Parts: sequence; structure tokens; C-alpha cells
Amino acid sequence: MKAISLIRVSGADQVDKDGPTRQREKIAGFATEKVYDIVHEVFGERSQSGAADLIDRKDLIEALAKAVELGAEAVIVEGADRLARDLIVNELAIREFQAAGIRVYSANGGVDLTEGSPDEPIAKFVRQILAAVAELDKDQTVLKLRAARKRKKAETGRCEGGKPYGTKPGEAAVVSRIHAMGAEGKSTRVIAAELAAAGLPARKGGMWTAAAVWKVLDRAKTI
Repeated sequence: MKAISLIRVSGADQVDKDGPTRQREKIAGFATEKVYDIVHEVFGERSQSGAADLIDRKDLIEALAKAVELGAEAVIVEGADRLARDLIVNELAIREFQAAGIRVYSANGGVDLTEGSPDEPIAKFVRQILAAVAELDKDQTVLKLRAARKRKKAETGRCEGGKPYGTKPGEAAVVSRIHAMGAEGKSTRVIAAELAAAGLPARKGGMWTAAAVWKVLDRAKTI
């Protein structure tokens, strides 16, 4: 029997970590046990969140399309949260797979996520509970991250974005030079031009702009 494996990570920073490998191993073990031959792998390269609307979940759409194209009987995910972390998205996706006659399995526990109909209320209940747990986990993670950002902002005054110019090695001298020129009454445009003439690039190697100079000068007022 043929099957499609569906691998998904929730963030770009997880693509190169052990998540994808762990998912592949779990899916491969389940496929071997159930005598399924993995004929195609769908990977969420865009690191789409499992809470995204179904129309935005290109990995789910591709998995369904490939299963139909290759004549696969099933799609296998590591767990219910890899399919979707929103109950409504989960139910809509399951209906699409059911309509195509394709089963969706969770390798964790060997649960057939597509079971559940008016004649199988218990199976449907189990599937919805798994989806609800995944959604709860997602909501709790969001709340924890939000609380962490608030604490960091309260402690340091900032919690997102890159570090201000002047905080990295070699930048302090340039900041001092900008402050000195500012103290002389030079405009931000003139300062930017003089930095360029002196061969002093901005952080990413580009030319200094009046706006970038203003940020350096303005930051000094809040430190």
C-alpha cells in the first residue's frame, strides 16, 4: 500500500533542528508496521503554523493532491498537532481527505484521524479531542511567549528586533563620532555624508542615512 508522509515544523528556526528527523523516523516506523510504502514526502518548507487557515496550508493541499496523483491510500503524520493545531482547520482538512477516500494516520498511537462518522461517534470524538488538545497546547504556548515578551520589555525596555547600532564590537567608536558631530550642531544629513566620506559604512555595509543617524542620536536620550 502507498502512503504520503507529511512533515511540518512551526518555525523557520526549527527546520535544521532534530524535529524533521524525529518525525521521519516515527512515520517510517509506523509505515513499516502497517506495511505502507512511503512514495512521497511533503515538507512544510515555509514553516507554516499548524493554526493557519486551511487555504493557507499549502503542505496539506500538496499532501492531498499527491495522494490522489500517486494513488496513495494514506497520509501519515507524526501526531495530530502536525496535521493542524486548530480544531476547525483540523476538521476541514479531515473532511477533504475523507471525501477523497484517503486515510490520515497519526504515527503516535497509530490513530486513524479520518475515522468518525454518524455511525462511528466514538472515533470522531477521539479525533476531535486530539485536535482540541493540540489547539490548547498552541494557545498555551502563545500565552507563555506573550508573557515572556512583556517581562523582557519591562526589564530591558525592548524585547524584539535587532540590537541597536552601537551594541556590537567596533560600533562604539562610530557612535561616539556621531554624538560628537551632533554636539557640534551638524544636521543628520551632514553627519551621514561625513561618515560616508570617511569610509564608515552602516552595520550591513550600506551607506549611512539621515534616518539611521537620527536613531543613534535619539537613542542616547533614552539611555
